Amino acid sequence: MKKFTRVLLMVGIMLQLSFLPVYGNGFWKIKMAISERNAAEYIHKLKAGAQPGSLKRPEMRHDKEYEAEVYVKELNKAMDEAERLARQGKNEQIKEPELRFPPPKKSEY
Repeated sequence: MKKFTRVLLMVGIMLQLSFLPVYGNGFWKIKMAISERNAAEYIHKLKAGAQPGSLKRPEMRHDKEYEAEVYVKELNKAMDEAERLARQGKNEQIKEPELRFPPPKKSEY
């Protein structure tokens, strides 16, 4: 009985530990969806005629995931380009960013 309990306990622990990464993998996508939405709103306001000095630039959410780091750099680059065009008075040339991540559902927060 002792051996059976020990084996059952070990199997249970192994199963629990094997499913831990499943819960943690999606959170960086939620962070990127929030950053993406904030950047899109900022760029849209610049395209509508707002001046970069009158708006507060949104803070980007960061994560250690490589794809997240690359995407934050792309968002910052898009906001820099939009600010440059807005300062030059070429608001109609500002391109809206393509959204990669769907908006997060409230159950995913």
